[in-house]
Amino acid sequence: KPSDDPGFAILGPFVVNRKADGPANFVGVDVHMPRGGFRTDNKGKQKPHSGSFVFEIQRLDENGSPVGGWERMEDRTITLNTPTPQMYSYKWDFSSNPGYFQVRAWRTSPTGDNKEIIQFMWTGMRGYLEDNSNYGDVTLLAMAIKATNQLNGNTPRKVNVLHHRLIPKWDPVEGWSAPQ
Repeated sequence: KPSDDPGFAILGPFVVNRKADGPANFVGVDVHMPRGGFRTDNKGKQKPHSGSFVFEIQRLDENGSPVGGWERMEDRTITLNTPTPQMYSYKWDFSSNPGYFQVRAWRTSPTGDNKEIIQFMWTGMRGYLEDNSNYGDVTLLAMAIKATNQLNGNTPRKVNVLHHRLIPKWDPVEGWSAPQ
């Protein structure tokens, strides 16, 4: 546990959602490794290296007070041999018992020496709130856009859709046809 070792600082806890937001079905976090991960040997050759971290979550009541203890959600070891930045996302399901949460994290692997390149950055956290929206008798369109360097702030607004509606046709002899 990090409190037993002065070399490991706890990040957080950070509140995911409050009473005004409503209960969350899922909680997600993002971990970024801006310099990838590897180790160099005495000759300067790049070698695989591992680092590890922990995420814990705690339930809160509607007033933001802790309810119960911390629950370990992620105890992850990542082994890399690349200088390429890496991004990892983790999502935890609470849909069977939505609620209010706070999250904390810490690194569990030793920081090593100057031959080690492995850095974890907790870069994002989100709560997925319950959604009981009813938009009536309309068609909803959902999209997934792959995040690449081709995207910019206007890309999601530049969507064109070609569509047509299937409607029944009236015939005085046959009556209404099937939608066509």
